[in-house]
Amino acid sequence: MNNINNIKELLKEEELIIPEIQRDYVWGDNELVIKRFINNIKNMKDNEELDIGFFYSYKIYENFNALIDGQQRITTLILLSWYVGVDNTKLNNFKFKVRENSNNFLEKLLEQKSAEIPAIDGKKISDKIKNSIWYKRIWDNDPTVKSILNALDIIDKELENEKENIKNKIDNIKFSCIEAGDRRLETEYILLNKRGVNLTNSEQLKAILTEDIENKNEWLEKWEKDWQDILWECKGENIYNTDNIWNAVLYWVRDIYVIENNICKDNDKEKINYDFDLIGIEKENKEKVLKILDWIIPVLETINYKFDIIQKECKFVIDDIESKIQGKVGANKEYSLTIKEKALFYSILYLINNINIKDKNIQLDTIIEFILKTHNIYIGEGTAEEIKRNIAKYNTMEIKGRDSFEGIPKTITINITEFSGIFHEIIELEKIRIFRNLIQNSNINASNLHNAITSLKNFNIDTLGKLDVLNKEQQEEEALKLEFFKKYEEYKNIIIEIENNDLFKGKIKKILLLFLSIKEKDEKLNDNYKLKDFYENKKGILIKLLENKNIEFQNLFNIYKELDLNKNKIWGELLLEDDVYKSNKNYIWLISNKEYAFLKLVYLNIINIDKNISDNSIRLEEFLNKNRKENIQNKLDIKNSEDFLEITEPKYQLYILYIIGYDNKYYIFNEIGNINKNFGIYGNGIKFENKKIEEMLKKSLFNHKLVFQSYKEIWRGGQPYIRTEEFIKEFNIQKFLEKYIK
Repeated sequence: MNNINNIKELLKEEELIIPEIQRDYVWGDNELVIKRFINNIKNMKDNEELDIGFFYSYKIYENFNALIDGQQRITTLILLSWYVGVDNTKLNNFKFKVRENSNNFLEKLLEQKSAEIPAIDGKKISDKIKNSIWYKRIWDNDPTVKSILNALDIIDKELENEKENIKNKIDNIKFSCIEAGDRRLETEYILLNKRGVNLTNSEQLKAILTEDIENKNEWLEKWEKDWQDILWECKGENIYNTDNIWNAVLYWVRDIYVIENNICKDNDKEKINYDFDLIGIEKENKEKVLKILDWIIPVLETINYKFDIIQKECKFVIDDIESKIQGKVGANKEYSLTIKEKALFYSILYLINNINIKDKNIQLDTIIEFILKTHNIYIGEGTAEEIKRNIAKYNTMEIKGRDSFEGIPKTITINITEFSGIFHEIIELEKIRIFRNLIQNSNINASNLHNAITSLKNFNIDTLGKLDVLNKEQQEEEALKLEFFKKYEEYKNIIIEIENNDLFKGKIKKILLLFLSIKEKDEKLNDNYKLKDFYENKKGILIKLLENKNIEFQNLFNIYKELDLNKNKIWGELLLEDDVYKSNKNYIWLISNKEYAFLKLVYLNIINIDKNISDNSIRLEEFLNKNRKENIQNKLDIKNSEDFLEITEPKYQLYILYIIGYDNKYYIFNEIGNINKNFGIYGNGIKFENKKIEEMLKKSLFNHKLVFQSYKEIWRGGQPYIRTEEFIKEFNIQKFLEKYIK
């Protein structure tokens, strides 16, 4: 099959199959792509050849080949040949095995002659086909069939009066079909397809983007020399070509082009079209794509040199930025990004591009202040003005002073031009941490990603609190942190260390409110308490927390970590907290934000247990034992076995079941999953036809029989039951009472 160079030869002796691994035919859904394909053919001069590139296939068995790359072009060429009436009885050697319906439709279509499709005045060719006796309504919802019909409508519209002209040119549409001889290409395709990328070779896209544009040679030189050299440096060790990194870059460039130009889906002008194919770009927009390439690739070079610094700032959102920029393939190392990864990564690209081009002439006094602080130098009054005059005059300056803390003489020499660039870069790269915190703690999805990136692209400190899409409370927190750093710089590193912890992920409000609540023995563990109130009215408590970080905060942090590890095991301790759970005869539901409910758990542990107990596992068991005794004796008012058996309140029954399960190493909230924190209730005198529920009701420990079923948001049935049979077989009321009452 190698070296076959037109559609007639391709299908002359052998069948060509689109295998199951391929996606649906989609070019028909993109009018620009089809029009571009057709216009290239229409513009061919007599006897001129049009090269449409390479196709790749492998032989299944004798006379049967599977197409692994190029199916969109080949399918379109088949449709075009059929439409203009090419005299080729072998068109039906083309098979579409992606779906059975798709193949059945295509077989029937190719058996017909386009000229014999029943005419319906004023109707599109797709309507005429659908009106044919052989057409089946089951095909209406097949995506490939719909796309083929769309493609034929576009072809018909463009070529209605030019059929003979195009028919004479079909044989001169050339391509090379390369046969692999085995199925290795299929494996490669599957790997690529999992990443959600188009199989557009960078060389093919280079030809398309530089076709018929001004300064073609300049762009080609950039592509082949400057860009290729940079990407070769970025590709990583033990990688012997730049294919992957080029695919990665084209993926990002496509997204940024779509975002910057607000490219929407044809059928929904409110949805950004992240599936846009650069192959179909119109001539007037080609240079826009090239200009994006021209700034993104140098930015990748900057990231490559500083990825360790940038990675530190990207924590939580992007776990391995080095692998992302190298286009590595593998588990969790794909350049196909999640929504939040896109928001942060593309914002970083814009930020670093801004650093690379921005005027770096920083105010001298700002630079001097920064130098003195970073070197712990005290220079005395009046000296700063002299330093400024000398730096302005000579550009290089020896600064003499004393160590701010120890008074030891210190001398440093600086070159202000070099330092201003470094200073500017340090200040700008710190924004990545803010971007990360905002993105991590905001609800970003495909519909608002465009606005999120645009907000961060235009970010400056003054815009905090006004950024679109991004969580307003987190914006306020970031603004307050910056204000605090400016006033109390000595505490900056401690706060950043706290926010960098995986438990907090940039949001320190939780731990600050917890600390405040413990200090004042007054719960402020809810969303209604504003961090700004804390900052303005309780600043002293924050400073106390930071000053005693190694003692008081570390104790709090260790307890927090221990409870976080065990939270699903002990979540039931919150069932009787009225500000966390409510109940009626049909439901028990969580009324508090889960984050703040967990803070309540930590709060209860700390205020009820001796802070001198240093072993956190012992402390946890001490807390559980004390809290359960207090709840059973005071809230449930159980004094004997009769009180136990007569419990009617659903929330109380569930609390007892949670304790019995825990004592038997059956953890109710572990079993039902992290998201199911609410419960529907079966029982209360209602009879059920469901035998399973009836059996479970009979086995209840209590005289008032209830069965509990967990749910996330709406109780619809079908969610996990609390399987009491797993842990009540050996239950003994007397032993239970002895443990928690006597």
